[in-house]
Amino acid sequence: MEQEAHETLLTPTLKGIQLKSELVGGRRSEASPDQCSGIFSMEDHSSYLPDDMLEKIFAMLPLLSLFRSTVVCKRWRRIISSESFIMVACALSRPHKPWYLMYRDSEHSFGVSYDPSSKKWHQFALPSFDPLASFAASANGLACFMDKTNCDVIYVCNPMTKMWRKLPKPSSPWISDYSAVDMAVDRENHMYKVVVARSTPVPGDYSQWDLSVEVYDSVSDCWNTSNTMLLQGRRAGEESKICKGILYCVSHSTSTVAVGHEESRHGLIAYDLSLGKFHDIISMPCSLSCARLVSCRGKLIMVGGIGAYDFIKGVGIWVLDKEWKQIGRMPTKLFHGFVGGLDDVFSCGGHGELIYIHSYGSPQLLVYDLASGSWNWARTCPVLKRDPLHLFTGFCFEPRLNVTV
Repeated sequence: MEQEAHETLLTPTLKGIQLKSELVGGRRSEASPDQCSGIFSMEDHSSYLPDDMLEKIFAMLPLLSLFRSTVVCKRWRRIISSESFIMVACALSRPHKPWYLMYRDSEHSFGVSYDPSSKKWHQFALPSFDPLASFAASANGLACFMDKTNCDVIYVCNPMTKMWRKLPKPSSPWISDYSAVDMAVDRENHMYKVVVARSTPVPGDYSQWDLSVEVYDSVSDCWNTSNTMLLQGRRAGEESKICKGILYCVSHSTSTVAVGHEESRHGLIAYDLSLGKFHDIISMPCSLSCARLVSCRGKLIMVGGIGAYDFIKGVGIWVLDKEWKQIGRMPTKLFHGFVGGLDDVFSCGGHGELIYIHSYGSPQLLVYDLASGSWNWARTCPVLKRDPLHLFTGFCFEPRLNVTV
């Protein structure tokens, strides 16, 4: 069975993040001589502390401060690069707010990442494993990438440590028109699952589509077909999210929708991964130009473009609690603040308390805080749009060092 694994030490991978300076609106900010002398005086005092105590101290630092500490002295670099620190001490540290990586479509291995804690952008490089692979899903520190020309070629990586591997191929080739991908990570047991919902039309009848749920388990290191379903008048799309063991997948109507009933154009397919059972299709709260799913605070959240085909008049946020409940709507001023307008189909990602929204035609990033209900622009992205045809994409991920592939 074909399988590749690639691992690197933590310290070489730090080249993927701008450490000597931060990118702030395209400008660099250098540390002053006084700041540098302060850092090295700290190193002198730390020589009296044992390694295990330093590990606990380092584990409490913000990630970027931790990375900068590796250039202070050889001892600090050795401790921070050690397996005991990454796998044990980092597991005790508090979770970090999710980052958002943004890049031009043509430069998907290198871009800039927004850190909401420091409210700054940092240069960021992904491991170069396949130029044809694009982002598919992320969860608990890992990210999944799929080759869009060959959907059974899938990679899993940790964006922070740059560790990655190519998953084994399924026993039989996949042929599907649409594939929705998500993953679930169990950090305590060091295991994860990648789930692919494949949608294929029935030959000769495009009103019927076969939906197949394929599951990869890192423990068994193989793929299994969990279940199949025949959809009548609907097909599954490429948007999905796992929340509390349920795979949710956005469906699309294959027939012409009558005026006044546009809300039936989209639906939500729910599949219980543990029971291997499909549930009834969940209807949408209103007519949507697109629907994006995120899992935040153990709840399924939907960010939708309010409108019909090729027309969007607002963005709403709903939480699924047996039924959809609207919890927010993008203010009109911010909605019209996207340069060139917000596309009827936009990019979205989130985790914890934060949800990120950005238009493919602009590097602007809007942040919604679930706890406060506030909307705010992220600091100006240093990636510039030099060509009207430039498109931007990106994804949200949790920055974690102690998750392996």
